[in-house]
Amino acid sequence: MGLYEVHGMPSDHAQTFFYFMTYLAIFVILKSQMPGTPRIRSMRNRFLVVAQLITASIVAYSRVYLHYHTVLQVVVGAFVGTGLGCVWYYFVNYHFMKYVPFIIEQPLAKFFLIRDYTPIPRIIHFQYESEYAEAKRWRERRANYSKDQTSASQ
Repeated sequence: MGLYEVHGMPSDHAQTFFYFMTYLAIFVILKSQMPGTPRIRSMRNRFLVVAQLITASIVAYSRVYLHYHTVLQVVVGAFVGTGLGCVWYYFVNYHFMKYVPFIIEQPLAKFFLIRDYTPIPRIIHFQYESEYAEAKRWRERRANYSKDQTSASQ
C-alpha cells in the first residue's frame, strides 16, 4: 500500500462535519434570536438542526460508501467531532467571552475591525436595518448633490 492509500482513525471528514453540526446546533438552539413568532422560530431552528444533521450524516455515509473509511472509523469520528463541538462551544461561550471586551479594544483588533456583536439581539435584523438606513441616507445625499450641481450649472 502506498502512503496515501491508508485512511486513518478517526475519519477526519466525519469528525469535522459533526463538530460543525454540533457547534451550530447548540448555537441555534441556545442563542438564535431570529425574527418571527415563537412557533416559527421553533420550526426554523428544528429545520436548521435537522438539515445540519442530515448534511453531516451524508458526509459520514459517503466516506464508508466510497471505501475511504470503515464504519468504525466514521462512528468514532462522529463521536469525537460531536464531543469537541460541545467542549468548544462551552469553552468559547463560558470562558473566552469574558476576554472579548479587552481584545476588541487593542490597536491590532481595531486595525482589523474586530468587533463584538454578542450584546446585540437579532443581529442579522439589526445589520439589515442599519445598512438599509445608511444606504438610503447616501442615496438621498447623492440625489441632493446632483440637484445642486444641475441648478448651479444653469
